[in-house]
Amino acid sequence: MLRCFLFALLVLAVSSCTTTYYFVRHAEKACEDCLTCGLQIPDGSNRAMALADSMDNKGVDNIFASQCVRTQETAIPLSDRINKQIDIYQTEDLEEFIAVLKGYTDNRSILIVGHSNQVPVMIESIANRQVTIDSEDFDNLFIIRKRRFLTTTIQFESKTYGVPTP
Repeated sequence: MLRCFLFALLVLAVSSCTTTYYFVRHAEKACEDCLTCGLQIPDGSNRAMALADSMDNKGVDNIFASQCVRTQETAIPLSDRINKQIDIYQTEDLEEFIAVLKGYTDNRSILIVGHSNQVPVMIESIANRQVTIDSEDFDNLFIIRKRRFLTTTIQFESKTYGVPTP
């Protein structure tokens, strides 16, 4: 009887998992054109390095950035440091991308670099939390932990990283 109980407890423990999502807006941009505009130097490139510094010990398994140059340049320092590729999502297919994010049900850490108008949509869809990102705000780091153990619980945390934006 005790063996059965311990086995059942082990099965429950193994079936517990947490998917952690880290959402950031791209770093300071040099101009408005999404497809050709990179990061502002030095502010944007410094923030991209600060993101790598704050994320390199988080065990990031996946990095996603939109098709825009500035989101990819924000993710490159971490990608290079931890030797993970950046997977590109299309901003016009946001609902499809959200479905991909929701499909992760294992122990995984995911960084998503997006835009001030789309990061809030993704957060609301995954965590049922409303956030806003001001047009001049680049230092937010939103963390969602989705834990599955008998039921699903969601934890939400809002932090900042790098030099504070005004």
